[in-house]
Amino acid sequence: MADIGGKTGIRVAGVNHAVAVLNGLERKTQKRILPKAVRAAGAPFLKAARRRAPKANRLLSRSLALVMRRYSGSVLVVIGQEKTKRFDKAKTKIKRTGGISGRGELTPLHLVEEDVKPHAIRPRAARRLVFQAGGKTVYATEVHHPGRRGDHFVRAAAAASEAEGVRQFGVKLTLEVMKEAAASGAGS
Repeated sequence: MADIGGKTGIRVAGVNHAVAVLNGLERKTQKRILPKAVRAAGAPFLKAARRRAPKANRLLSRSLALVMRRYSGSVLVVIGQEKTKRFDKAKTKIKRTGGISGRGELTPLHLVEEDVKPHAIRPRAARRLVFQAGGKTVYATEVHHPGRRGDHFVRAAAAASEAEGVRQFGVKLTLEVMKEAAASGAGS
């Protein structure tokens, strides 16, 4: 497992064999096959992350999704949050608790996953902060956030699903290569 710049990734054992198989295929075929195999490898990771997500209101786990990214010939699958209107609608159907505000709003993933150091919170555009605490309206020029230890559930999910992700990658890659071979054999 690699932890590069705070981001968790998985190193695939046997990648040289997979690269040799892909290099034997036409570039056009590679572009069709590789994303399917990478997405299949990410599915166990997503499932494990959803299972390990904090269960305050299940909105965070439902918002997790796989996103395909292409960088200079590489194909990556990244886990992140969907930010669509369906989550705005979903929060009205559930009890309005949990999240940062306590109103059942979608909590940004990085605020749950990563550690937050103690810090002061000051108003930006207004002169005072206004919030509810204990049923009363509180006005303050500054509040001190005590910090928070992150849940690190995405890292735990990556570690737990690594072997299954590698297995799924190999299965899907083999299946897609066989489909392409059958299609090119039937086409000739």
